[in-house]
Amino acid sequence: RHGKPITPEDLTQHNCLLFRFWDTPNQWQFLSKDDQFIDVKVRGEVVSNNSLALHAILLDGGGMTMAPTFLVSDDIAEGRLVSVLSDYRIKPISIYAVYPHRQYLAAKVRAFL
Repeated sequence: RHGKPITPEDLTQHNCLLFRFWDTPNQWQFLSKDDQFIDVKVRGEVVSNNSLALHAILLDGGGMTMAPTFLVSDDIAEGRLVSVLSDYRIKPISIYAVYPHRQYLAAKVRAFL
């Protein structure tokens, strides 16, 4: 209906599926090729904290979303979904690990870290 987005700002014209995991699910941040931050305030009819529910709605044509590669790569490869804004990256997300004292850290935990 609104065409394929060419820039992150084009997302303001689309129904975006919002993941409630983030503090501000309607504020999406991208990095351009020259590492400039681009903040886009998106809107959407669906907000969920369940990525599998958003995935099902996405496959049903319910809108656009930012999804992890492990969740959508098969769908993209098989033509069920189309990747957009490939010239942009999303802002990196930090992941932290909390574990007991290093002295008694299990080998498998150490390997994972």
